[in-house]
Amino acid sequence: MDMGFTYNGCARALTKVRGTDIEAAMGWIFEHSQDPDLNDPLPATSTADAPTTESSGVDEGVVASLVDNLGCFTSDQVRAALKETGGAADRAADWLFSHMDDLDGAIAALESKASSGGGGGRDTTSGSRPLEDGTGKYTL
Repeated sequence: MDMGFTYNGCARALTKVRGTDIEAAMGWIFEHSQDPDLNDPLPATSTADAPTTESSGVDEGVVASLVDNLGCFTSDQVRAALKETGGAADRAADWLFSHMDDLDGAIAALESKASSGGGGGRDTTSGSRPLEDGTGKYTL
């Protein structure tokens, strides 16, 4: 909005790119800056406009956006990363790139964890899982 665009125009741009990327939203708003309805209030959302999800609970719009924007991952890989990161697109992209050396093995480990009752996604606030980075003995 600091660049002179109205709140409604910015909200429309973020809605069109599904809130995944600020740069994509800026590109969209520059491309559509002459649209007569750019600054009109957004219509009320209905259930027909809601993002579609699979049984895994992953937003398919985010999956498609990440596959298009990242370019080197399949939709199944992106779906697994989104499930592991609780649907956060930025964290899913980071997870994908950090596991790129053995991505298929990492996804297989996620699937085996989910099938053994580990569930999908990480719950870092529950404290039910022990830390995996060693004992914590330090000397100065």
